[in-house]
Amino acid sequence: MAGFGITTRGTSQLLFRKGLMNNFLNAYQEYPTVASSIMRFGTTDEVEIQRARIVGPSRMFRSYEGEGPVLSKITVSDKFSAVDRTYQLGYGVTIEAREDDLYNQLNKGGTHLGHAARMTQEYLVGAFLDDSFAGTAGYVGMDGLPLLSASHPLMSSANVVSNLVAQPVALSIAGITAMLQLYRDMKDENGDPIMSVPDKLIIPNRVGMEMDAIRILRQQWELNTANNNDNPVKAVLGSRKIDIIVNPFITSTSNYWMLDSRLNDSHFLMRKGIQIRDWEDKPTQTQFVANRMRVLSYFYDWRGWVGAAPV
Repeated sequence: MAGFGITTRGTSQLLFRKGLMNNFLNAYQEYPTVASSIMRFGTTDEVEIQRARIVGPSRMFRSYEGEGPVLSKITVSDKFSAVDRTYQLGYGVTIEAREDDLYNQLNKGGTHLGHAARMTQEYLVGAFLDDSFAGTAGYVGMDGLPLLSASHPLMSSANVVSNLVAQPVALSIAGITAMLQLYRDMKDENGDPIMSVPDKLIIPNRVGMEMDAIRILRQQWELNTANNNDNPVKAVLGSRKIDIIVNPFITSTSNYWMLDSRLNDSHFLMRKGIQIRDWEDKPTQTQFVANRMRVLSYFYDWRGWVGAAPV
């Protein structure tokens, strides 16, 4: 990993030697972005996001001749706020190093810093998933709880709803079955059922977990059954497809999540897009290059997400 400080001829000697193949690894273009398939990416002109929820009556009441309507109040939630954060990176190159660079690599600041910006976005979304069970890193929603909790309160009653697998097991038919049941049990703020259906399964960068996910979600037959019983998960899903997303930017090697993209209320907003600037220190003629962006990442409503955290 590159170190901090100013690049000199002493810290990058290979660039001043003849005979190297001019084939340097400058950026990663060979794989798609993962982050934008997990959080909703967009832009904002606001320094702070403020949201609230209004909940009205759930059902109508029967009335008899001559009776007026039953009056029901409308409930407004507390205010939710999220603020943006600034991220920056830069480096400096001495004039001597630039003059003697045989491969013209030290002037490609935009390439290096562009890659760093992309990695920052990926790791921030990875941190959102890592914090989804605890909320200690600041990712809490409208109810003050982490994304995944067994006790999400409802605004209209004292009841709570869970989107956390109560007895988590490693990725398996049992684990996916428990998740699908949480989708069946999902409620709105009035406690009425929500027709929520997952379309994504997010897993760590483990080949074995990906293979298990493919077998569970794609295979016609149930795993480890002598008589090739029908796969119940695939039968329940029918023609509905769940995309498998492997995320190499999370720290857990066992947690997994399911997501209904229609209800996904997690956001990654660019307050200021990536800006790259350069300047020169006049006395030394050292060239500096830096990038900067302001982003706002948060979630508001937990609905659409379920998760399991096996020990």
